[in-house]
Amino acid sequence: MKNKKFLLFILAFAINGCSTAYLAQIEKSRNDYNESLANSEDSQFLMNIVRVHYGYSPYFVGVDSVTSQSSLKTGIDNNETRLFQSPSTTAGGTPFWSVAPIAAYTISPVVTYSPVQGSKFVSALLSPIDMKKLFLLERSLGISTVLRLTIDQVGVLDNASNIRNTKTSKLPDYQEFNTFAKTLETLVDNDDVNIEMTNYDDKPAMLLYMNNDSAATKVATLLHLKRPYKTILFTMFVLKHDNDKENIIRIQTRSYFNILQFLSKGVEASESDNQKYGVKTRFTNQNGGVSNLHDITNGLIDIHVSNSEPSEALLKIKYQSKWYYVANDDEYSKSTMVFLRLVYSLLIGEYQPNVPVLTIPVK
Repeated sequence: MKNKKFLLFILAFAINGCSTAYLAQIEKSRNDYNESLANSEDSQFLMNIVRVHYGYSPYFVGVDSVTSQSSLKTGIDNNETRLFQSPSTTAGGTPFWSVAPIAAYTISPVVTYSPVQGSKFVSALLSPIDMKKLFLLERSLGISTVLRLTIDQVGVLDNASNIRNTKTSKLPDYQEFNTFAKTLETLVDNDDVNIEMTNYDDKPAMLLYMNNDSAATKVATLLHLKRPYKTILFTMFVLKHDNDKENIIRIQTRSYFNILQFLSKGVEASESDNQKYGVKTRFTNQNGGVSNLHDITNGLIDIHVSNSEPSEALLKIKYQSKWYYVANDDEYSKSTMVFLRLVYSLLIGEYQPNVPVLTIPVK
């Protein structure tokens, strides 16, 4: 009888101990949530770039809620052992049982997704980026990358704005625009040019202030101005051909949908796949030669295509029986994916629905 009471005492002590000591060791962090949701968001951006490349419309779902399901499983592992002997054992000894408590505590995130839709969302998707948001992006990511991704035209410089027109056969000279963007970034980095936010006719505008004559000359030459200026204004609210002040220059920004269209040229699809889906990839350039549209995204994004699942990929999705991915060592594409997330949050992130349609446990 005493032995039975002793055994029950040991069992109660062991189970009670495991329910407190083991739970105290559980690491409480949001790493799993963070990583799962971030990868899901970035994969959605990649999926939509690929969809747009093949002529399909983008589609977005947003996280409506994140909850967690927790469970605690306890038990006892009773292994036969001869390390302990019962008080009434003989010299040979009879087996006793050691008690090994078992506790398993799991937290399973559950994510509820909803379609992002409605007139406000579509309006945000198609509206050109305003100057204030453009300025915020420039401060965060660098002027060259931001200009190449968000601008269609600056004055007479065109950034391949007509690639959205499926009927056109000629490609504007985007290289001149790229040269301007890269040179301006160098001048800003060297403190030869300052970029500030200002107003023009009570409308947001971006001010370029030249700190020396050399910078003023370089910028004027690249923009095809008649002479250098100490200050230059970029604004969306001046007509291209009705402005008598040469240093007040019209700038045309892109919408988020236009940005996806531009980046979709960075998909390295095979010629047979492009022909299958009616994707036009070659245009006549200004010199009469042929340019591959993939070239316009050089240094911005490079989306590879594979028949098998890639092993070294930052992001990967399966679409139409093929794998599309961004390489893990591609710093340019990584930066562009960060840009897409920031712009999405700035332009459309606030338009979230309230009707859940899909609930997925995160593994």
